Amino acid sequence: MGRAARMASRGLVLALGLVLAADAAAQPGRTRTTATMRQRVYDKLSEASELANADRPDEAIEVLREVEEIKDLSPYEKAQLYTAVGYIEFTRDDLPASVRAYETVLAQGEALPEALRASTLYTLAQLHFQVEEYRKCVDELREWMASSTNPGPEPYVLLAQAHYQLGEYREGIEPVETAISIARNRGRRVEESWWLLLRVLWYELDDRGKMLEILETLVREYPRKEYWLQLGALYGEVGDKAKRLAAYRIAYRQGFLDRESEIVLLAPFYYAVRKHLGPLPWVSLTVAWR
Repeated sequence: MGRAARMASRGLVLALGLVLAADAAAQPGRTRTTATMRQRVYDKLSEASELANADRPDEAIEVLREVEEIKDLSPYEKAQLYTAVGYIEFTRDDLPASVRAYETVLAQGEALPEALRASTLYTLAQLHFQVEEYRKCVDELREWMASSTNPGPEPYVLLAQAHYQLGEYREGIEPVETAISIARNRGRRVEESWWLLLRVLWYELDDRGKMLEILETLVREYPRKEYWLQLGALYGEVGDKAKRLAAYRIAYRQGFLDRESEIVLLAPFYYAVRKHLGPLPWVSLTVAWR
């Protein structure tokens, strides 16, 4: 993995970093042992961090291997060590090794500060998705969500994607709709890919009504040629000739129908509408589509 790719990936995996400051804050009802780290362990982890930031991951791993050789590491020190290992193995593009390291972090149990435990869970969910262990991704995301306060939309999209990969299409609907709702409530634009994910989930469930709703949204928010053509075709499938013609006509007026084979699509549909409904002005077709 090149340096640019690694830098871009750091925004994806939340816990891929050295957590060198002790965060012993626990949630109500949960206790944590006091998080402490010996100076020599801290110094080695800091050295590895500096090497990783200098794009020298192989040297950083060698330093961390020295820490592994310390016989009396506390559970908290192990958690910090393998958080660092997980991060650096990720930058070295060794995802299985990164997964193993973060699993070792979680194995430290009650020694983990709650913030580190939560970020590690979310990191593992993302990594398990990347290595195609989708069931683990789902389980970890749901565990993380159970204790997370006010999460953003992205974790719900990831959960929906994992359900899709597992063939659990109906289970994927609620998470992506939740993501869309959160984005709207926060004044964010709903990502185009989220609408496409929701559309493919409804497609797998053979719900053309929901697919039409999503395509109608897509042509308003992301007016691309393929969405107008798909919308027109789907109106045809459900037998709505007027709206089918309206969709193709709007696509034509926006310059999307630029091939002869696409333009001639308008003729038979316009004829069919006139035959069954009488003269239908263009403005009426637009109203019918809306």
